[in-house]
Amino acid sequence: MEEDVKEFEKAIEFVEARIPGFEIRYKNKSWSSWLISKLVWIFNRRYMTDYTTTRYPKVYFPSREYIVSNPRKATKILFHEFVHLWDRQEQGVSFSFGYAFPQWLAIPNLVFGTLFLLVSNEAASWVGAGAGWVFGALCASPLASQPRTMAELRGYSMNMAINYWRYGEVSDGTKEWVKGIFLDWSYYKMCWSGRYIASSVDRSLIRIRLSQFGIQSIGGKNGLPFKLAQKFFEGGEGHGGKK
Repeated sequence: MEEDVKEFEKAIEFVEARIPGFEIRYKNKSWSSWLISKLVWIFNRRYMTDYTTTRYPKVYFPSREYIVSNPRKATKILFHEFVHLWDRQEQGVSFSFGYAFPQWLAIPNLVFGTLFLLVSNEAASWVGAGAGWVFGALCASPLASQPRTMAELRGYSMNMAINYWRYGEVSDGTKEWVKGIFLDWSYYKMCWSGRYIASSVDRSLIRIRLSQFGIQSIGGKNGLPFKLAQKFFEGGEGHGGKK
């Protein structure tokens, strides 16, 4: 356990050195996280207790006790979030809009529809308002999100890569768990194609085994987050080696 704590502390230093302004915070001490939990309650009721969230450049763990109870797991989660931090740093705000696409479009369309109705007294105003409301409701529905799927494929590929670097393998249970995440409601049904996810995860595993990190579905254009993480786990920056 002591070695795991040291590894987590070094993981924090690793991220701090590469993400300006990085800081770990806790959802159970965050009013904004509490508010978000109410908004996502209908499809994710474990947001506060089981999920770690990145809001660049901060990473929100459920609680300090969550880390203390399993620092080894916390290190893996932190590197998952490091991928998101890196992508946000490289892509800017377009990463955030892409991640929330198309659902974020619901707000401007609902507002447009309402304003259209308020500023016009003509019968045609109901047509414009209705179009805004219908399109807004459609965007708010659980439509598939390719940008979010790609971002999380990179994130969960990091989970699998760490297992490979630590243990020399990725278990069938882990692979099935990762595949299931993309198809259940945890991320608001970000993908509806089980075949696409299965093939993407399988391709990621091949690239992890071959240390080919220049592929977008794993590490972005240059794969640098994965190359840096591999050095951390295999090069002794953590507490060393595959354990």
